[in-house]
Amino acid sequence: MISLTCAATSRLPVAFGVLAGNTNDAQTLEDSVRAIDRVAAPGPIEFIADRAFPSAKNVRFLENQPREIFFIAPLATDRAGKAFRELVDNAWEKQSWEQINYANAQEIKYKRKNTYMCFETKWTLTETEKPPLEKGHARRPKGSIIYHETTVRCIVYRKSRMQIP
Repeated sequence: MISLTCAATSRLPVAFGVLAGNTNDAQTLEDSVRAIDRVAAPGPIEFIADRAFPSAKNVRFLENQPREIFFIAPLATDRAGKAFRELVDNAWEKQSWEQINYANAQEIKYKRKNTYMCFETKWTLTETEKPPLEKGHARRPKGSIIYHETTVRCIVYRKSRMQIP
């Protein structure tokens, strides 16, 4: 996998990485933020990720930066699938979904009616920090594992119905 970081003020990528496997490693976001800091003007920045899911560790990293960083990306829900499904179903029962003004290229081309809906909520990510094992021990001491919880703003989108051209 190749990771490229581009800045709106630059015509070329400002950072890149070649990664083994089919996913970014934990260091990719930190390297990208440092690269953006070198070329971006002072003030807040928006970090828009395509096919990158923020881990709890990365969200905590972004919160601890000196500049405000808005991170827009898909949310990984594979480990919390049941809880996420319940969140979506609950929003549907409470009629919290709202029509949004968005159309993809095909809908614009065929002049289709807007079919997207969304609802906004909060989602809590948990990072587990495990201290290194002491030499000669197979287990960590009781209470030594630290759990960091971070709550993020989450906007869930869906198509309200499919239309055929």
